[in-house]
Amino acid sequence: MRWPTLLILNGLKRIGQHLFEESEGSGSPMFAYPDENNMGTVKQYYIEKSNVDPILSILSLTESSHWNNYSLKAFEIGAKIEDRLMDVRV
Repeated sequence: MRWPTLLILNGLKRIGQHLFEESEGSGSPMFAYPDENNMGTVKQYYIEKSNVDPILSILSLTESSHWNNYSLKAFEIGAKIEDRLMDVRV
């Protein structure tokens, strides 16, 4: 038995608790069968591919961590310089 797929359109009105209803912007819901009228297909037992490259993500995270450490060190050095200047003024 084939079940129609509900296509969710933009413009839905939020009614709370993760529920939405149709609005003037969304129009009426459209039901269609997969693989008919250019609606795409639904394949069972396929693994969805991620759109994230884990290597690049880890490298980016490491790089941003280094920049955060550099910024922290700069603030610490600035605070030490400020403390020394305050000592000189007194």
